[in-house]
Amino acid sequence: MTEPLFLLDDLTDPLPMVGAHLTLAGDDGRHAAVVRRIQTGETIMIGNGRGLGVRGVVVDVGGSSLIVEVVNHLTSATEPRRFVAAQALAKGDRSELAVEMMTEIGVDEIVPWQASRSIVRWSPDRTARALAKWRSTAREAAKQSRRLNVPQVSDPVTTRQLAHRIASADLALMLHEEAKESLTEVNLPTAGTVLIIIGPEGGISAEERDQLTEAGARSVSISDAVLRTSTAGVVALAGLKLRREPSVASESFVTDAQSSEVRPEPLALRPQLHEGSFGFAPNASVPEGLGRSGVITTPHGIIRTPAFVAVGTKATVKAVLPESMAALGVQALLANAYHLYLQPGPDVIEAAGGLGRFMNWSGPTFTDSGGFQVMSLGAGFKKVLAMNTEGLEDDDVIAAGKTRLAHVDENGVTFTSHLDGSQHRFTPELSMRIQHQLGADVIFAFDECTTLMNTRDYQERSVARTQRWAARCFTEHQRLTVEHAARPYQALFAVVQGAQYEDLRREAARDLVSLTVAGSGFDGYGIGGALEKDNLGTIVRWVCEELPEDKPRHLLGISEPNDIFIAIENGVDTFDCVSPSRVARNAAVYTVRGRFNVNAATCRRSFSPIDEDCDCYTCAHYTRAYLHHLFKAREMLASTLCTIHNERFIVRLVDDIRLSIEAGTFADFKIDFLHRYYGSLSRL
Repeated sequence: MTEPLFLLDDLTDPLPMVGAHLTLAGDDGRHAAVVRRIQTGETIMIGNGRGLGVRGVVVDVGGSSLIVEVVNHLTSATEPRRFVAAQALAKGDRSELAVEMMTEIGVDEIVPWQASRSIVRWSPDRTARALAKWRSTAREAAKQSRRLNVPQVSDPVTTRQLAHRIASADLALMLHEEAKESLTEVNLPTAGTVLIIIGPEGGISAEERDQLTEAGARSVSISDAVLRTSTAGVVALAGLKLRREPSVASESFVTDAQSSEVRPEPLALRPQLHEGSFGFAPNASVPEGLGRSGVITTPHGIIRTPAFVAVGTKATVKAVLPESMAALGVQALLANAYHLYLQPGPDVIEAAGGLGRFMNWSGPTFTDSGGFQVMSLGAGFKKVLAMNTEGLEDDDVIAAGKTRLAHVDENGVTFTSHLDGSQHRFTPELSMRIQHQLGADVIFAFDECTTLMNTRDYQERSVARTQRWAARCFTEHQRLTVEHAARPYQALFAVVQGAQYEDLRREAARDLVSLTVAGSGFDGYGIGGALEKDNLGTIVRWVCEELPEDKPRHLLGISEPNDIFIAIENGVDTFDCVSPSRVARNAAVYTVRGRFNVNAATCRRSFSPIDEDCDCYTCAHYTRAYLHHLFKAREMLASTLCTIHNERFIVRLVDDIRLSIEAGTFADFKIDFLHRYYGSLSRL
């Protein structure tokens, strides 16, 4: 049976760290200790009613409170659509019954409506008591149904005020038994507010119906019979929610501190798989820029954008548990199709149930196509973003001390395995088959990633080839999607190349957007290829100006905080970045005042955390001196602890950027952060 849920209004973000003790007091603490008689050792959930919560083990029971040790974090997914019910006041307990059942079904907001035919009238002195009862009913129903979000119960409205609510809704449906249009015939918006209007026992008057219709409401019927006001909204809401992508609560897992085993999530909170459930809904935007916030919906949960996608090249972020990555707030992981093809093989991962199950990661996953490895194996370069090629141009360039291991032709790439020297062949079709076997939520079309040293002529030919490969990937992807119709839908992103040439970048973006089959285009777009750091923002802007606003944009591989700000303000929604874990393994750590090396002599007797402002596990438990010791002793734990810190630093940074966009303070936040980060290194 699912653990009981209790509510604690004071529970805020950031949530208490795993292993921390949390006190459940107040009414719910008293109810848990006295009425439910919760005992030491039992597992319970504690939520704040606003979408956040924790699961924990009770370690102490007081007279009217519990002390709980946090085991993992819970987060309720934010859906693109929001369901609001305008419930007419009803006699007796029928209103409370409607509130209770709609809460259990999943309504987001309930608006009490003083309809002209409502028998009950809320006088000024009665309104406060009645509202309190509705809100208490919603709160208790949310706990009963294990909802981390308690629906908002708004102040009561008149018919005139309800008409104003209709005008601001994306879709307003007025339930009426004489309506000719059936609820089943209504097309739901992909995002926004859906308002359901439920009349009183005596029905909606003709005058009210005309007034609400004029405001934009559509009359719909839900049954041949006339339903009670206490049940009509429940039936309508259930019907609409059955037709939409189900709301799924996502959960962050950490290793159980007592048993060293991962505690399984309850059935009610397990991420479910839903074919076709991919989409993107933009939200706020950066004034006079292309930056924005939004929500990407995938079969394994949502991604609030802009978002940092952590890199787990070989189905692991080096030195860190997938459960720990979830606890750090990472929303999605990216693995590499080339490396997983060579080891352990896509057939193994497919047999395990897909990438997520294979690596015990319940959230969204990405896989890149292997296009970067074409460049890396072909030319021997590892990092393109900061490549300095001034005065150089050569299609046959090879990095010093490297041997060319990949050869590109029109149909694909022939390469030599860096593991055992065996020969392999990648084509667009094979890349799609491999990525479908891996089963990631987002996959990328096979592309050729050139170097900055390639000639203009070669860049032109490469862009054209990548375009043809994208078309072949699209065709094969559609075939495989039909063949594997029972599996969760995988979104295909095309990759825009073109090096540092504006005309090539814009042309490549336009051509990929125009590429459709049976009216369907790519699900999103990646921005890849060779570019110099100083030109990052310019190139990203060129591409994003050509891409559709309703499709997500992913930047393949960036590194430092200033790159992140530049990419986001120029239109990037998600990006992957290997730098936090890579530099951590070499003792480099991030702070709000800049980056430094923890193995430096100055840290040998420094008994403070890496960053006083950081809420990560490492900073809560370990000092710079200890980390300095671990690196000097060459202990593996050094990499783990520093990677945990660096990954959390980037996650928090991008979370704060997203919040600043939505609050309209992005420009000020950018200036303040970058001034502290790059202007205060001497203070470390």
